[in-house]
Amino acid sequence: KGVEFVEAMQELGIIVDCSHLNDAGTEQLGDILDVPFIASHSNAREVRAHTRNLPDNLIRLIANKGGIIGL
Repeated sequence: KGVEFVEAMQELGIIVDCSHLNDAGTEQLGDILDVPFIASHSNAREVRAHTRNLPDNLIRLIANKGGIIGL
């Protein structure tokens, strides 16, 4: 049902925020969406090692999709 919900958000033009997803969920979001998505409040895990912060591969994923990361 989560995938269907995300697809519906995309169809409605709602911007999806991955800030409270784990790494696997953010990767899956990148696979599902054909549009940019955001991490409204995060940081680089390389700067501060915390599970809520984004590893470099997810920062690149969001950037490559045209998304935004709010620090």
